Amino acid sequence: MSQLLQNNFKISRGKQIASTILLISSGVILYTENILDIVAVKKFFSLFSIEYDLDRAIPIFLKVKNLVYALNMAISPMIIMLILLLRMKPVRWAFIVPLYAYLNMLIGTILQALEHEIFNIWWYRTLIFIGAAATCWILSKSLKYIDANEKSEKIRDIIFENYRKQLKKDVA
Repeated sequence: MSQLLQNNFKISRGKQIASTILLISSGVILYTENILDIVAVKKFFSLFSIEYDLDRAIPIFLKVKNLVYALNMAISPMIIMLILLLRMKPVRWAFIVPLYAYLNMLIGTILQALEHEIFNIWWYRTLIFIGAAATCWILSKSLKYIDANEKSEKIRDIIFENYRKQLKKDVA
C-alpha cells in the first residue's frame, strides 16, 4: 500500500524496452520502401545474392514499391494497437517517431494534392518535427493523467478491501 501512495509502481524494464522498440519500429517501418530503394542497401543485399526491383510491375499495385507501402501502412498501426492492447508502457519520448512519420505523410499527401513541391526544404521538416513534438508532449501529459487515475482506483480498491476485512473481523 505504501508503494501505491508513493507512486512507486515499476513496470518491468524488459517490457518497457520491448514496447519502446516496437513503437519506434512502427514509425520507421513506414519508410521501408524508401530505404529499400537506396543503392547502398541494394548492394548490401546483393552480397547475399538477393536481387529485387521495386519498380517491377505487379497486378493491382502497379509496382512492388506500392505493395510494400500498402503493407507498411497496414502493419504500422497494428503494432501501435498491439502495444496499447497489451498495456505496455514505452518511454514517452518514443511516441515522437510514429507521430513524425504519420504527420509527415499526412501533410505531405495534402501538399502533393495541392501540387506543392516543398519536400526537400528544411523548414518543412522542422515544422513537421515541431508539430510531432507538441503532439507527443500533449499525449505524454494525457498518459500521466490516465496513469494517475489508474493508481487512484487501485488505492481505492485496496482501501475498500481492507475496510471489508475489518468489518468481517468486527462482526465475528
